[in-house]
Amino acid sequence: MMLDIVDNLPRLRMSSNLFRMVLWVLKESGLSNVPSYEAFRKLQTDLRKRCGSEPTEHKSSLGNIFYMNSIKETTAQVCYLQPS
Repeated sequence: MMLDIVDNLPRLRMSSNLFRMVLWVLKESGLSNVPSYEAFRKLQTDLRKRCGSEPTEHKSSLGNIFYMNSIKETTAQVCYLQPS
């Protein structure tokens, strides 16, 4: 979970190479169950499909376009991870 949060910080985007290095450092530090880069990206994709919501486009009174997730859908959503 923490890796996913770090990888998705809006003002601190990590490059793929930097993220690969973080995973490598975790493995070299002796942590168990560190996923490979590919496995981590697959997990993120699966989570987004199972738990994500599609943002809808809105236009402000000044004509600016922005996207927003449904608060009702987000608060109502419960996502449990089950091993595949």
